[in-house]
Amino acid sequence: MFRRLLILYILYLSISLYWKKHSLSTQNPLSQDKLFLKRTTIFSQFCQDTTDYFMTLTNGIEEEQIIDLFGVVEHNTLIIEGFINVWHLKDCSNHTHVNYTLVYQGKQYFNSRPFIPQAQHNHIRFVIHEKQSLWNSVIRVDLINNHLKHVYPGIKVCVRAVPPVKQNMAVCVYAAKQNSINEMRNWFAFFLMLRVDHIIVYVTDVNPSFYTEFKHIIENGFLILKQFNWPRNGIHGLIIHSNQEVQVNHCFYFYRYQFKSILFCDFDEFVFSEKYPFDLFSATHIYRNKNVSSIQIPSQYASDKDGDEKNREEVLGNGTQFDVYPYRYTFKETRREKLIIFDIFDGLVRIHDTIQSRLNAYADPIYLRIAHFRRGLRNGKPSLYSNHSYYTQQLRKTIQKIHSPVC
Repeated sequence: MFRRLLILYILYLSISLYWKKHSLSTQNPLSQDKLFLKRTTIFSQFCQDTTDYFMTLTNGIEEEQIIDLFGVVEHNTLIIEGFINVWHLKDCSNHTHVNYTLVYQGKQYFNSRPFIPQAQHNHIRFVIHEKQSLWNSVIRVDLINNHLKHVYPGIKVCVRAVPPVKQNMAVCVYAAKQNSINEMRNWFAFFLMLRVDHIIVYVTDVNPSFYTEFKHIIENGFLILKQFNWPRNGIHGLIIHSNQEVQVNHCFYFYRYQFKSILFCDFDEFVFSEKYPFDLFSATHIYRNKNVSSIQIPSQYASDKDGDEKNREEVLGNGTQFDVYPYRYTFKETRREKLIIFDIFDGLVRIHDTIQSRLNAYADPIYLRIAHFRRGLRNGKPSLYSNHSYYTQQLRKTIQKIHSPVC
């Protein structure tokens, strides 16, 4: 019955498409120019942030969540990529699959992404050889969940062109109310100091003063904001686990067309290089030249000599954490690696590792390491002393620049 209805539905779309194409072909060039201008205007208005739109497609916490469905045009090929979160569902194993079909202009396209059993979300991709100039446009498609026999009709998809030149590096982070303004300002300043091109912030229930405190670096484009206020629950552990994996994967696959590499870490993790202390991207060259697709970065908890971070908020506010907390736990005691993913990667990004990575490298700490200024006491006392005070002076200056419109 479902198959018969689907065939009738596709036949209807095919007839509609014929008449649409016929009417467009009779338009004069001036009409087509107006159509292009209208299309570009709609794109700029709708595609700034589509989260609110996609939240209307499903019933919040009770159904799978279509986080995004976006398109890119590369070499006359339209690639539509989608991310569906299921890890907030109690019976998530029944919803984890990649059995989806896309209908565009009356034609069916099948998902080309493989099923990865460890995934906590459904990642889908449809490749369409399309000669039309679709970039900077909003198209409509139908998405069919074959497993649940459910059709999502007329979904709006923003299609953009691939930039001719990629920037070197972005950092992707998840911001929530537990992140203080001092912590975030220090962290933004640190990576600005290390010459990353942009920081991509997935915003949930942040401090209300976030937008005024960081107005200048939002307006000048250093911060790229993505609203991510999806309903969550703690049914599979911490509440952040509801959508953390789909967030990092969306961040990588959406922005890999813009950046050569993307670093994933939290606001209490400071990734740096002893060999290239003020140029983080240069520290990745040795791995990129070996065709590595992802790097795991070793981490060390940072603290005072007693294993504590007394006055943490004040210390982060004035940018002196590398002076006040110079002691480190071993890599083995800390573990909690984080990732740099290169644009050639095409597997599953997880929080501390990857799956189906073409070639993964474990970073030499001379090139890349993490100072993890985590809240609260650790077990035991740190056994290592690590002096990175050479960051303090420049970091304090950069924190001040965060307030400036010319930073």
